Amino acid sequence: MYVATRISVAGAAASSGFSPSPSPSPSPSPSPSPRSHSLPPYITLQRRRGQVNQVGVYRVNHRIRSPRRPLQVLSAVVSTSEEVLEVSEIKERSRKWLWRDRYSINYFVQPPLAEDSGRCRPPLVLVHGFGASIPHWRRNITTLAQDQTVYAIDLLGFGASDKPEGFMYTMEAWAGLLLDFLNEVVQEPAVLIGNSVGSLACVISASESCQRSQPLVSGLVLLNCSGGMNNKAIVDDWRIKLVLPLLWLVDFLLNKKPIASAIFERVKQRETLRNVLLSVYGCKESVDDTLVEMVKGRWLLSYQS
Repeated sequence: MYVATRISVAGAAASSGFSPSPSPSPSPSPSPSPRSHSLPPYITLQRRRGQVNQVGVYRVNHRIRSPRRPLQVLSAVVSTSEEVLEVSEIKERSRKWLWRDRYSINYFVQPPLAEDSGRCRPPLVLVHGFGASIPHWRRNITTLAQDQTVYAIDLLGFGASDKPEGFMYTMEAWAGLLLDFLNEVVQEPAVLIGNSVGSLACVISASESCQRSQPLVSGLVLLNCSGGMNNKAIVDDWRIKLVLPLLWLVDFLLNKKPIASAIFERVKQRETLRNVLLSVYGCKESVDDTLVEMVKGRWLLSYQS
């Protein structure tokens, strides 16, 4: 089983809110021995205070976890390269895949850029977070694709993929989408790299993949992994029990389309979005007009056309 012990991530602080601190070059660490039918090891990049404002290589701690093996601390390499793909280029080079013979799914492929790319490294699949899309990886794709193929996908309901009304959008549905994408498009075991809610979908995909005779997920990289679509599932937490009636009221109100639309229109104001992004991005310089417009959704009109 493949374990990514050295990963180059361009502008990780910019696209995931993760902000590493400088450190000397990482020391090599042994990879765990392969095991079948167990959850693939994954890397969790913990968020830290501070900003990354120069090009360089940093070492950050990450942990490889598995239900049946002890915790191991390894190292990951994070590069803050300035090789950024333009949204227009992503649009021009994106492809379409028909999921379940019904839903059009948008995805992007970057073949290895280095001439010597025959190292038999598994492909990487980038999975965005809630409210995001493929262009949110525009600072990462080029660096990650130096010597291996990189895929990025718009989950159903996001970006330039279909947004069917009445579809039950759940983590399990997105996980199933990812597994089918690996099986039909990638067609070989891959490392899933998820951000926020995308990380959770990757974890579920990996868990379900382990039940197959030939697992499709060879590794996981989790950036700011979400704990769930909401926190009401943690019913054993006394704090959740205390405010549970209030959360039910919020759910009830948000199920009313006029109320939900009014709240959404207020939240998606440009300055509101900018302030929210500044609060979660480690590299404040990356919160530019392009990012704000991407989140706001205006760019989607030209992205889909």
